Amino acid sequence: IVTDNNDNMPMEEPLQTALNHVLTSWAYSQEHARGSRAEALFRVQNETAQTAETHQIVMRAWCHSRDKNFAFEATRHLNVIQDLYRTKAERYVYQKMPSRRKLPPPPPPPSTESVEGEEEPEELEEKVVTPIPSDPTRQDKLALIASNPELMAMEPSLEDYHMVLRACTLDESSRSAGRAIGVVKGMAKLINSNISNVTPDTTCFRYVLQSCALKPFQKPTFVVPALKEMWRDMEERWLAFP
Repeated sequence: IVTDNNDNMPMEEPLQTALNHVLTSWAYSQEHARGSRAEALFRVQNETAQTAETHQIVMRAWCHSRDKNFAFEATRHLNVIQDLYRTKAERYVYQKMPSRRKLPPPPPPPSTESVEGEEEPEELEEKVVTPIPSDPTRQDKLALIASNPELMAMEPSLEDYHMVLRACTLDESSRSAGRAIGVVKGMAKLINSNISNVTPDTTCFRYVLQSCALKPFQKPTFVVPALKEMWRDMEERWLAFP
């Protein structure tokens, strides 16, 4: 594949489409080193061509690969997708929806008392005040985002989270437990920002618990409190393990 040496030049659309097709082929192949092969091809692209779609394809390749650090690489691409989606979704909501403005306090009403020697004040005309729009609710934001197909395609799906969490359970690294907890925390950040409706299900929690049970903790002071917090979250959602 021939690319331009100037990194600032955008990649031609036919070349970008061809690269995405080749990346998809690696992602769905049975090659043992599919992750590293897809990553090498991914790095051929300049930063302007590395979209959420290409990150999703490479993430899938890493999830099903058994290369070294496959869970770490899959989690890294997922974090990039979340950041890209959060930035674009928040900017889109900000541009499309008005927010509540802080107005200065209203002026005091004019005095109605008459002073001797002065004429009676004329009656003030009633002014029409335009109501100030309220802050958009969570439902308003989600409905607006759902009307944008481009944003919906960028948002990580529940299947994406399942793939990455399953990769964490298969990873033999002692850091896999912390990575699995970080994936669920990343979901919570998008939910708390009112820009995502993808919530953890029982499968997500099961993968996290498996990662914590099968691997020694790299940092128990981080993993154990986070695991307790996640357990409380499960109880609040009335979730049961299948």
